[in-house]
Amino acid sequence: MFKFGCSTVIELEDAMAFANHYRLDLATPARRRETLHRVARASAIVHFKHVEPVDDFSFLVRSQSQLGIQYDVYFYKGVCNCPDSCPWCKHILACLWWWDQKEIFGLTASQRMLEKYHANGRLA
Repeated sequence: MFKFGCSTVIELEDAMAFANHYRLDLATPARRRETLHRVARASAIVHFKHVEPVDDFSFLVRSQSQLGIQYDVYFYKGVCNCPDSCPWCKHILACLWWWDQKEIFGLTASQRMLEKYHANGRLA
């Protein structure tokens, strides 16, 4: 289970399903850890409603750490204007998560977490 702050945002199996669905780099233990961490942060971005669609292929994604900062994500170009040098930054992954979560998981990650956990974070 991954956490963002105090909140549980994603189960390991969901992070792996997402990474496998998009064929993200899981080749070495170090790459796997980095990729799953990036997926967990993307999940948190969606969970906390920081993704705003602009049109069918572009989004505004609010920064998690700097209030007032937004990043532009363009699907058709695979581009984000954040300073992360990785081609699959957490903002692009968050938009993919927002876009495809029902197809990958059936329910949204947030719905699954609500079904599994009470508001106090204990198992239902």
